[in-house]
Amino acid sequence: MKPHHFVCCTVLLARSIPAVWGHTVNITHNRKGSHPSFQSWPSIFTAQCSHPSFQSWPSIFTAQCSHLDTPASSEKKVPTMSGQKSDNLPLGVRSLRGLGSGDHTMDVIVAGKRHGAQEHVIFFGGDVQDYPENMESHRDNGRYVRWNLLETAERLCERFPSALVLVMKPHHMHLKTFSVYSQFVQSNNFGVPTHTPNYGAWERLVSVYEEAVGIVLGPARSRNDGVNCNQNGCGGSDAGAAAAVSEPPVQESGDSKTSSPPPDQDTEQQSPAGCLPQDVSAGESQSANRDSDSLAASSVSPLLDVPVHLVAFSKGCIVLNQLLQELNALEKNQAVHKFVLRVRTMTWLDGGHSGGSNTWVTDPGALERLAALGVEIHVHVTPYQVKDEMRVWIGKEKRRFVELLQKAGANVHDTLHFDNEPKSIENHFRVLEVF
Repeated sequence: MKPHHFVCCTVLLARSIPAVWGHTVNITHNRKGSHPSFQSWPSIFTAQCSHPSFQSWPSIFTAQCSHLDTPASSEKKVPTMSGQKSDNLPLGVRSLRGLGSGDHTMDVIVAGKRHGAQEHVIFFGGDVQDYPENMESHRDNGRYVRWNLLETAERLCERFPSALVLVMKPHHMHLKTFSVYSQFVQSNNFGVPTHTPNYGAWERLVSVYEEAVGIVLGPARSRNDGVNCNQNGCGGSDAGAAAAVSEPPVQESGDSKTSSPPPDQDTEQQSPAGCLPQDVSAGESQSANRDSDSLAASSVSPLLDVPVHLVAFSKGCIVLNQLLQELNALEKNQAVHKFVLRVRTMTWLDGGHSGGSNTWVTDPGALERLAALGVEIHVHVTPYQVKDEMRVWIGKEKRRFVELLQKAGANVHDTLHFDNEPKSIENHFRVLEVF
């Protein structure tokens, strides 16, 4: 490699490597640019970038970064020391690319526990929040990079230490700033929602959730003979036989998995015999798997029996709002209904969007149905949203939301943070640390 190529991507140790073998090793990367001839580093770290000529690095660690012009990007870090195969070791933070189908695909960032998880946390982030390299490349959003989705996943692991955390990325980021959750709720270009009672948010959430958990709980098997990759050196879980092939194909290094690169990504790594080859495109893998959707669902579903917590921040709260609008139709889909019965808590963190109304649900019928489910409801807000003189409807709607839930007999907890401090966007983000 030529010396000047090293400026394109740097991998920095975020924390000191623990002395005890088997503890997590967290690494972060700071992508400074993209050179057309960027080649692999002969190093102990592995990174995969979406630039066509970027090659993989044979290594015990894996990190994935993205071309700055690619909307769905990256994987940040790999969690465990090579050779450790305990299901109770932390999963680390990684990104599963392009889950879902059709026009409703999304990345899912996963972190935390694997089979030892006692609960599953599903999170929806807000505007600005993205992969760190995308935020750093933006003129304004770089100042908020500490609130990127990868570090947010880590914070959620600290908040829920026994959980598997799944961060559902928006379908896309308009102008690299506005989260557009069009896979869950009808939205305009800036992500402002139009709520309807039959958009299919629950169905898509359950489908992507099961797809992501299926990938995490067991490695992919061969499309041809169903060989468990565990036997060929690319799996670390005994749940492989229980999980059908999940897209995108997953690679494993140590106890970690990464999704395969997108079709335009060049890679030279070899797959062990019987495992999905790395050059299988996400489209091919998805097509093969959709032919066996019912098998996948029946194989994975028995593993999905832990409590679920739904958490949303800022713009992400529109997804929770849409789910409430669809509660009336739950009995039409038994699989979705069973999932909803596993939801223990729903948490709204300083909800807001750029529309002029409907920041909070104020439909008595929808809130009565939520209360009837027995879900514990948590509301955490800051003056940035509920005391903004230019958006007075947010505070009014939030109060109405809580009042109607209390009237319906719901178990609701309402907390205002930083009330004695000037309202600021920094305190808005800080609710992610204090809830």
